[in-house]
Amino acid sequence: MKQKRSSYYLSNKELYCEIIISKAKGNLTKKAEGMFILLGARLHKKMSYMDYHVGEDTLQQAYVQLFDNKKWMSFDENKTTNAFAYFTEIAKRAIALGYNKHYKVKGLKEKPIIYSIQRSNDGLGIFNI
Repeated sequence: MKQKRSSYYLSNKELYCEIIISKAKGNLTKKAEGMFILLGARLHKKMSYMDYHVGEDTLQQAYVQLFDNKKWMSFDENKTTNAFAYFTEIAKRAIALGYNKHYKVKGLKEKPIIYSIQRSNDGLGIFNI
């Protein structure tokens, strides 16, 4: 009998096993690293950003948090076996943190207005605002 293939892009059971192996070794396995990259990329695709560079910055923020030794070593297998939810939450919070760094200004009541200045006429000094 053929085994039914999972329709999920990342298996919780495989991620859990890789994290346990990584914790025993003291560093992430290559497979766990690939899973973190896949997790961050999939989460990033679900978000929308006004600026491409902000999206890339938030993705990098998620990777920094996922690959942080303190974060993945703090996964407690005695409390839960749901590694997917644990690391998804870390990545989501990191993406939100990166987004807020770009768009939220403390104490500002309204969103800041951004003006785009474009030069026309091949640099002859005419500007459009």
